[in-house]
Amino acid sequence: MRAARRLPSLELLLIVASLFAAASADAQQKNSWDSAIDSLATKIAAIAGAHASVRLNVRNLSFLDDHRAEDFRLALEANLHRRGLKLAGDDQADATANVTVGNNLRSIIFAVDVRRGDAHEVEIVSLDREDAAPPGQTQEQVRLQRDTIWSQPEPILDFLVVPAMASDAKRLFVLEPRRLVIYRAAADGWQAQESHPLLEMPASRGPYGALAIENSGGADAALEVQIPGQRCVGGLTGAMQLKCDYDARPLPTLQEQRAPLGNLCGENNLTLASGNRDWTQTDAVSVMQNGVSRNLARETLAFSGPVMALRASTAANSARVVWKDLPTGDYEAALVTANCGD
Repeated sequence: MRAARRLPSLELLLIVASLFAAASADAQQKNSWDSAIDSLATKIAAIAGAHASVRLNVRNLSFLDDHRAEDFRLALEANLHRRGLKLAGDDQADATANVTVGNNLRSIIFAVDVRRGDAHEVEIVSLDREDAAPPGQTQEQVRLQRDTIWSQPEPILDFLVVPAMASDAKRLFVLEPRRLVIYRAAADGWQAQESHPLLEMPASRGPYGALAIENSGGADAALEVQIPGQRCVGGLTGAMQLKCDYDARPLPTLQEQRAPLGNLCGENNLTLASGNRDWTQTDAVSVMQNGVSRNLARETLAFSGPVMALRASTAANSARVVWKDLPTGDYEAALVTANCGD
């Protein structure tokens, strides 16, 4: 006996629909918020039948916030009422309509699965992201701005700009695979001030190293250096005395690194992420939400080579980025800042 063929889940249909919508966006019918809801209600009414009772379930997997998702549910319920349908629970319903809301980079995707008896149909409706904003509200996009700080032929693992403290000028700390170099701000640019050797790290195509500030703003503020098997700390006042100890803590791989932005432009849980894993190609940094790639930035920020390091910065809504410039072979260090508006 042949087994019954299982119907694909709404989540799978959303994925397929999202890919299709992204590939054929120009050929899609332009839907407004109201017309998208009307299309869904038309399909539900056609399957359920006139004056039927319907159990409506709405699941939001998109970037719509709870308030806008509730707007959608209430508008869909109102549209069904106008068509003569009644909303009911499990026991009283003649039909069930399961609606899942998802999104791709450009669109909101509504998928409705309507069931009545043996009848079963699925409808997919798409809507441009901009058209999903509440009336009178323009959805701001994140703008990424790059400020190049330093460039050199030797590999850079990380860098950190420390504001002037007491009698000390602003300083730039550059972490290389075998040393930490400190530069002091001068009228004609950064001038080398100190160099501190580090233990040689194991050979690696992409060695890991990170800088951080301990007790920032306090009198005992210190620089922390992390490299495989070693943790070094040095005070930020006067000449640095860098003390290093063995550290067995595992360090993250480059593929696991993300730079959190937090909440920005009315969106929550944003992060910056590089895109290309091929270190022989150019790269770009884009904005993600909840670990999922989204077109939240006005445009991705392109780099002339692979991004080697991406770290959260001490400044708000910013990150430290290190990349290898393919045309010159030099390593570049820049601060990338995220803002709203033009």
